[in-house]
Parts: sequence; structure tokens; C-alpha cells
Amino acid sequence: MKSIRCVSCCFSILLALAGSIGCGNGGMSGATLKSAQEVFDQAIALESSKKYSEILPLLNKVLQDGGLNPDQLSEAYLLRARCHCEAGATSEAERDLELAEQGAPDPANYHLTRAILLAKLNKVAESKAEMAKAIKINPKLKQLK
Repeated sequence: MKSIRCVSCCFSILLALAGSIGCGNGGMSGATLKSAQEVFDQAIALESSKKYSEILPLLNKVLQDGGLNPDQLSEAYLLRARCHCEAGATSEAERDLELAEQGAPDPANYHLTRAILLAKLNKVAESKAEMAKAIKINPKLKQLK
């Protein structure tokens, strides 16, 4: 069962990455790419105000519709994982963290997201270790602690 899940995750990320770099995107229009960028930017902006319930549908849309570059795709999965954590949906958060990891996520954001997930799973020591990794990479994250 795990191997099927792994293959499914790998296939999903490959499809998303291929679509985001123009492979097989069916001639995605400039308007679609611009729309994806605007939705992604809106979701990122909402995170500072912690409006996770508003962010989640935006990310679901942009991840479904495509149009993000590979870096944005990884960051979108990380942000959606943090939204799932806030909603208590840890299984979905784990899935998105796995998808983000297969791309090229920002290491500090990856460790931050992992720390949040581990805290939700009551794995305090592991969460603290992940947060320490995030802060080592980006000392500005200390203020989130």
C-alpha cells in the first residue's frame, strides 16, 4: 500500500512540475499563468494575517489549475501543509509536505512546516529540533518561536 502511495505522490509531483515548466501544459495561456501568479501571491499575503481558512481554497485552486513554476509549486504545497495543520488535518499536511519535498522547497520553510506538523502530532522534541534547523537557516524565524 505504501509503494502505491509513494508512486502516486511521485506521479502527482511530476505532473505538477511538468505542467509548471511548460511540458504538456496544453499551451497554457499567459492569462492562466498570470492568474496562477496572482492567486499564489494572494495566498502568500494572507499567511501573515493567519487567515488559513481563506488561504486553503486559493491554494487548492492554483494547485489544481497549474501555472506555478517549480519553486512556487513547492512553496504552495508547504503553505497548504501549514493550513492543513491549523485545521487539524495532519494526514493531508503530511501528504503536502511529501509533495513539497520532492520539489525544491526553501529549506527554512520546509523545516518550519515540518516543526509545525510535528507539534500538532505532539512530537515536541522532534518539533523543536526541526524549528532549530529552520532558525539556523533563517534566523528571522526566531520571532515565530
